[in-house]
Order: sequence, then structure tokens, then C-alpha cells
Amino acid sequence: MSWVPRQILEGIGAPRVSRMSFRVADGRTVERETSLVIFRVNGASSGVPVVIAEPGDGQLLGATALEALGYGVDPVNLRLIPHALLAM
Repeated sequence: MSWVPRQILEGIGAPRVSRMSFRVADGRTVERETSLVIFRVNGASSGVPVVIAEPGDGQLLGATALEALGYGVDPVNLRLIPHALLAM
């Protein structure tokens, strides 16, 4: 899931949806609130769940948002690349 700072989400009036537990990169488990927002990237739009990041948390455009928008990551050229959505 994407991690977006609380200040940004409050600024756009994003609703709080639930509180969930997450394991973070250093192995700790933290609880954070979640929200639903519409992401727009390179002309594509989609509603996606996001984690409301607290001060000290990182910011992240997560795989859930990328997949919903129809993008993948090209790590060599540091860019997003369009890909076909899969219906499975």
C-alpha cells in the first residue's frame, strides 16, 4: 500500500477508513489508520487504499496503486511503464 503523510491527506479531506497493523522494513509492527483516495499518474486515475503516514514514516507509492493505475516500474531507467491489467 502507498504511505501518504497525514498532513497531505487531511489537507484534501481524505476520510479515515480503518486502523490496521503493518510490518515495516526494520521488522517492527506498527498500527496506522488507512484512507481511500484517487491517484492520478500520467493521465491514469484510480481509487486506491493508502496508509496515513505519521511523522518519521516514509512516503511510498506502493504496488497496490501502481497496479490499479496500470503501471509497472522500470528500475534501470527509473521510470513508470504502462502495462496491461490482468483479470484473474
